[in-house]
Amino acid sequence: MSKDEGGATVSPAAAPASGSTEKAEEIVFNIGDVINGYKIVKKIDEGGFGQVFKVTKDEKTFYAMKLELNSQEGGSAIKLEIHVLSQLPKNSVFPGMICGGRKTKFSYLVLELLGDSLKTLKTRCPNPECLSDGTWSRIGIQCLFAFVFLKSLRIP
Repeated sequence: MSKDEGGATVSPAAAPASGSTEKAEEIVFNIGDVINGYKIVKKIDEGGFGQVFKVTKDEKTFYAMKLELNSQEGGSAIKLEIHVLSQLPKNSVFPGMICGGRKTKFSYLVLELLGDSLKTLKTRCPNPECLSDGTWSRIGIQCLFAFVFLKSLRIP
């Protein structure tokens, strides 16, 4: 195990399930790690592309940081996200981009932190069906509005 220049722990992982003999790398980001001046405070979630953390520079203002391996199949999607977000007008329906970049083993993107995720809000509810059909309809409408707005910008 070694430390990447971004503060993350890099360790070799088992060979990919696809049968390839090439060893993939796994990067472990820990609470307290500092990446580009942003300290990781809490893990928000993870998915197929990478992980999302709550980060801070000054212990007062918090942001969301997306982290993805550069070695993942198809490359990091963060490069495309940075391109699109940098083309958006300020105060749009999307979170503002603070900064983004690429380290040796991973790419990162720092965004405005909008609040708790829908997954977190649903988990906090005592009743698993706590979000009504009306709430889900409004969420869907907002997503469609954001999609139409993005398409209207015709970002290359």
